[in-house]
Amino acid sequence: MIVQPNPSDGNFSVSIKNPTSGKLNLRVYNSSGMLVNCRCCSNGSINHEVRSEIDLSSQPNGFYILKVVGENFLKYQKLVLSR
Repeated sequence: MIVQPNPSDGNFSVSIKNPTSGKLNLRVYNSSGMLVNCRCCSNGSINHEVRSEIDLSSQPNGFYILKVVGENFLKYQKLVLSR
């Protein structure tokens, strides 16, 4: 999983090589554990690569956790929001 830029001013690009088929849920939590962003993505090609944009521009600066969940797939990534 690649997330860039990180740190960011609010817009993150996520690229995931997904070893499974089906849908992925991308959830972003703030440092208090509150869900601040959620989206569902499907595999975009034969090689199961998923690309998505995450917009946290309305959130305050700080650390966030991106949790990506799919069938037999779980990844975490720390996001840094800094303007």
